[in-house]
Amino acid sequence: GAERPGELREAARVGPRDLQGGVRFYALNAIDRASHGAGIEIVPDISDERVAAALVSLWGRLGLPARLQLDNGGPFVAPKGLGLVVRLCLQQGVTPRFIPAREPWRNGTVEHFNDTFDKRFFRQERFTSLAHLVERARDFETFHNANHRYRATNGRTPAESADEDKPRTPRPLGELPNEWPAAGRVEFVRFIRSDRKLRLLNRAITMPDTLVYEYVTAVLDLATQPADGNLRLLREDE
Repeated sequence: GAERPGELREAARVGPRDLQGGVRFYALNAIDRASHGAGIEIVPDISDERVAAALVSLWGRLGLPARLQLDNGGPFVAPKGLGLVVRLCLQQGVTPRFIPAREPWRNGTVEHFNDTFDKRFFRQERFTSLAHLVERARDFETFHNANHRYRATNGRTPAESADEDKPRTPRPLGELPNEWPAAGRVEFVRFIRSDRKLRLLNRAITMPDTLVYEYVTAVLDLATQPADGNLRLLREDE
């Protein structure tokens, strides 16, 4: 069936960009694929801690999604593997889903919103400071969600499309433990090339011939001990 609001949200980073005077910033943008409800967080850097705090702030306004779809770049995947951002998702009951590398069209809803952010917001105004940019970005987010009508939602605004269900609210960062939760899933969509290798988190796993030139979803299941093979493979549409 059709996706419901809150089921899948796409997120992406924009930047680095510079304000007048050389003040650097990034935007962390997220958009719900069903309702098109969007959120913008302006951050001065993309350290794990800053991005985690920005996500909690976004979720405080938009509610927690069931799944958060991300690309494979920083700040979502740390060079050494899965880091604070993924742990935060799992602790909040959100399943992170990573699209295949070099396929940005899979996050087309947020890529389109990034374009809107650029053309209708960032290039339309002069910002005197980071604080001014943060304030105006929040105004733009509020205006977008109340007024922007999408063909995909039969002309409804994101606010009108949002589910009547009460959105789940995130736990504050300070309440979360430093260890990984005992259960949760991380999903990686990957394309298997002719060498039959699934490359994931510094591992290269040989796949059967039947999966060459196919997309698979590799599911890392925290509830399964690594020794028992905590990586399950599904065809992409399963």
